[in-house]
Amino acid sequence: MLVESLVRLGKPFITGGLAPAKILELVSDIRDPAARNFLSKVIMVEIDGDTGEMAVNWRRCGIFVPDSKGKNDIFQPDVQQAAATPFVLPSGGNPLKPQGKYGVPVYPVYEKHVLHFQEDAAHVFTFLTARMERTFSFEMEAEDVERIVPKLQSVIGTIEVAPREKWYGLLVFLPVTEAGIFRYEPETYRPKEGYEVDVGGSQLRPSRKIVADLSQIVERFWESKIAEGEEKGRLQGDGAVCSCCSATGDVLSVYSKAWSWYTTTWPGPLSIFLKENELVNGVALCPDCYKALTFGSNLFNRLTTTLPMWLTKEMFAPVDNASSREHRSEAEDIFGGVMALPVLDPSEQREEDRAEYVESLMHMAEGVTEKKGAGALHLDTITGIEQELPMHIAGEDMYRLTMLYFSGDPSRGDIHLRASIEDVLPSAAQELTDMIHDLFDDSYALQGQLFKEPLHERASRPYRSLPAMLSKAYGMTRMWSSLAQTLHRKSLPRDLFVRHAALRMQDLSRKVEDKYYLLQHEVFFYLYYDQFLHHYRQWIGEEGGDCVTPWQDLLRLLDARAYRDIDIDGVADLGFAAGYLVRRFSRLYYHHTDQKQFLRDRVITFGSKLGPDTIVEYALKRMIEYAFKLKFDGAFAKDEELLGLILAEYQRQTDDVRRQKDEFMTSFWAGYCLNRGKGKSEEDDSSTRENEEAQLMSE
Repeated sequence: MLVESLVRLGKPFITGGLAPAKILELVSDIRDPAARNFLSKVIMVEIDGDTGEMAVNWRRCGIFVPDSKGKNDIFQPDVQQAAATPFVLPSGGNPLKPQGKYGVPVYPVYEKHVLHFQEDAAHVFTFLTARMERTFSFEMEAEDVERIVPKLQSVIGTIEVAPREKWYGLLVFLPVTEAGIFRYEPETYRPKEGYEVDVGGSQLRPSRKIVADLSQIVERFWESKIAEGEEKGRLQGDGAVCSCCSATGDVLSVYSKAWSWYTTTWPGPLSIFLKENELVNGVALCPDCYKALTFGSNLFNRLTTTLPMWLTKEMFAPVDNASSREHRSEAEDIFGGVMALPVLDPSEQREEDRAEYVESLMHMAEGVTEKKGAGALHLDTITGIEQELPMHIAGEDMYRLTMLYFSGDPSRGDIHLRASIEDVLPSAAQELTDMIHDLFDDSYALQGQLFKEPLHERASRPYRSLPAMLSKAYGMTRMWSSLAQTLHRKSLPRDLFVRHAALRMQDLSRKVEDKYYLLQHEVFFYLYYDQFLHHYRQWIGEEGGDCVTPWQDLLRLLDARAYRDIDIDGVADLGFAAGYLVRRFSRLYYHHTDQKQFLRDRVITFGSKLGPDTIVEYALKRMIEYAFKLKFDGAFAKDEELLGLILAEYQRQTDDVRRQKDEFMTSFWAGYCLNRGKGKSEEDDSSTRENEEAQLMSE
């Protein structure tokens, strides 16, 4: 189950020997880009544990830097220093209310809080006491809280906020004692990196500074997390069994704040027979697995990205109507995340392997990329998820990849799971990625034949993305299952892909003169994906890996008019030759009829659909008659041998053509579009091409 995968993801961090600073980066929100502005205004209340004196000041834990366009400033937090004030933003409910448990007295402050603080001191008092009740190992007498309220109001009033800046901040209490989480040290003291943080100079003791003990903060943090799990039930004794590792003795409910997906705000997956504080009787975890779930869920959140908008629009586009694909509306955001899970339990891994694994996951979470050629695997080609798999994981089959795709609002636990693809071998992912890269590199000849020049970067994106290709081949409803089949090296159907390609080409054929560039793209995809299927079937060792006669071979013989050397082997070859001949005849017709169009004016008339019988009866069988009447029979005489060959083969293969109508029509349009001729044809309108190309590039 999903929770088990998250526990597997997080367990190596429990035994991985991470420094406390790294632990706090993973299990709190100090690194979350959505939470960075809370560190822009940190209000600190220093409390001298010996004298009881209190002082208030504020500072920014970071700096403002210009954005990529240089127009606005964005806040860049100092994550190393922020480890002293870790916080977790509410994942559901009303963020203005106290929620969960606080390991240390660090409280997020929102703009509405500040407005209320300025109105009435009672609001400040209520804010503080309500949160202190939920804070571990920290309490203040009511009179002390009342004493600090005016000082807080005064300091908050001095904080300047830019015109467009929203009021987000932290209210932090620093109880300084000799052996506490905060202590005084001389100004010359150098904190131990990863284990201590210099919070800053003391206001109460000018010659001293405050140092945070991160090990104690981590301990308090875990205590608060365990307490949150207890809110939905805790069992102890021999009957208490962990749902993941089967450990007995002490278990907590998984339905808690450890992960926003497992909150109880949505009652769908919850038992109707259990009260909220009895949910531990459903799915429960031992304390270690609960910690691992916290690590895993936070790490997965950082490994999750939004799929590119062009890709989601491609996914949701109609599979059988090319005209509708032109006018794709904004699609719903889809999120994707990759988990690289070890096959072995952390206790069975070598220490160096576990350490490398933890370091690799940290690099993934922090977006650290390796040097080109260093062996890392970029997953966007085969998953659509812009994530890099470090060399240690990409080069080892001792790990398995799990991909999750979902939509909705994760912050509210509103999740619509689209797909879960598990147990993908990194080696298979690498081989599939290489296959697609090689396939596109090999397609430049086809691009040149169809478009005269290579596709622009944006127009080529759908052909370099496996999810986009599968969506166009099989449709959104089958895309996720097809992606899982591909990543697991299982068979992919060809007939459905051909059917959808034929329907899109049929739609464009009604206005072939206006939609010619889009038709070229459909032909490119048909030949390109057919070649992909050929290589894919060879890769998985499936019979039937051979595809139709390569288009280059047929085109070379047809261009050379070497008709006696042509072996029309099957319906696809027959359709290709017919399309090629119709295009050649169309040019002659165009130049001898004051630029009239053969297909539109003579074949596709009165709303009829173009099919094999229509092509034979209204195009092929009337070519000699039209050529004679329009006085270009001499020019067409060279191709009468090909016409006879096609008609003879059609008569011989009539039953096969009717059974494989889609195969015939897709190949027909392939032959039609690949016959470029030597001059400007009736469809080669440069302005139309530029407009349609601009549309494709803008998506």
